Amino acid sequence: MANEERLDSLKDQIEGTVKKVVEEVTHDKSQEEAKKDKQKAKMNPEK
Repeated sequence: MANEERLDSLKDQIEGTVKKVVEEVTHDKSQEEAKKDKQKAKMNPEK
């Protein structure tokens, strides 16, 4: 029984860590996209 509780605890920790990493990576990616969009806007000013 204790092993199952330990496994559940570890599973929760892993899922939390994965979610956090995915959010950070997604956030970084959207910042990169925003930078690229700004650079494109500077290179191609609208008429």
